[in-house]
Amino acid sequence: MSATDARDWDDDRWARAVITSVFPADSAAARVVADLGAPAALQDLLHRRDGAADCLARLPWLASRETLASRLAALGWPCELVVPADPAWPSAVDDLPEPPVALWVLGAAGAGALTAPGIAVVGARAATTYGVRVATNISADLAAAGWSVVSGGAFGVDAAAHRGALTSGTTTCVLACGVDIAYPAAHKDLLAHIAKVGAVVSEVGLGQPARRYHFLARNRIIAALTRGTVLVEAAHRSGSLSTARVALELCRQVMAVPGPVTSAMSAGVHELMRTAPDVHLVTCAGHALELCEPVGVGLMETPHGPRDARDALSADAARMIDHLGTAGMTAAGAASAAQLSLPRAQAALAELQVAGLAATTATGWALTRLGAAPSPR
Repeated sequence: MSATDARDWDDDRWARAVITSVFPADSAAARVVADLGAPAALQDLLHRRDGAADCLARLPWLASRETLASRLAALGWPCELVVPADPAWPSAVDDLPEPPVALWVLGAAGAGALTAPGIAVVGARAATTYGVRVATNISADLAAAGWSVVSGGAFGVDAAAHRGALTSGTTTCVLACGVDIAYPAAHKDLLAHIAKVGAVVSEVGLGQPARRYHFLARNRIIAALTRGTVLVEAAHRSGSLSTARVALELCRQVMAVPGPVTSAMSAGVHELMRTAPDVHLVTCAGHALELCEPVGVGLMETPHGPRDARDALSADAARMIDHLGTAGMTAAGAASAAQLSLPRAQAALAELQVAGLAATTATGWALTRLGAAPSPR
């Protein structure tokens, strides 16, 4: 079965294509699909939803598989519809309470962009010069390190993230409209460049404009597709904060770039850092890589002050040291306290032992004097 030639699509794929176009980013429709399956759900929704049949009639490319195939061929870049049954389906989005019905992917990278290791870089539309510079630099360095930078194609930080990534690697843009629409229109050339080397993605069907509720739906896709989200500038009511909150709910890494305390564009970032203990302060791509992929530590030089024994610890070891004391714990007890699996906890304890920060005692694992000493930071 071809995912790229619409003439070969089975009933499930065809139904999902129609549903994403007539009922775009509709969580209630997604639940019907989950309950009935896509073909039966489509018939049910067309019958029960007022105006649905009229909406379908206004989308001539959905008249048949042949007309849709012609529409896709006219886009200029490969375009495919990825559905949950496909090997290329990104299982990461299944972590969402209501996963998308399907994902449209336009661009040279194809469906591989959905499963490539990615880090989101998002932030304010009305970004300051500082925010644009930071987003550009972080994204360029992430792309140079082999990561896909994911963002939403908006003005400000999003555009800076895409442009920065394009200087040294690839990027994925998740839209709140159909992938055949340049939104915002001023980013037509940018979106074309992204399609040339990366991918433009949406759960919204072809020809559908961006609507207000699509943006929050789009943000959850960005958070789910990536291993972590870097927030660069956000006012108190910035929509980009929703991406960070979804990432927190999905147990992804959430990273925030601090700004001037007098800047309204950083007020939302600072409030998130103040109220959400799992948000990490980052100032460069190296910090983000340390959090999202511990094996990447040392692959990029990151700014730092005087080093101590804790600076080179992996994420698991750093987590473990916070849960050990001087009284002694079994490996199983330490694993439970740090919320790590036993093999990961044992590896972290061994790392702490090599670093001289922990040792085995008559009562179990305990911090050494060096491990129990306050950090010089």
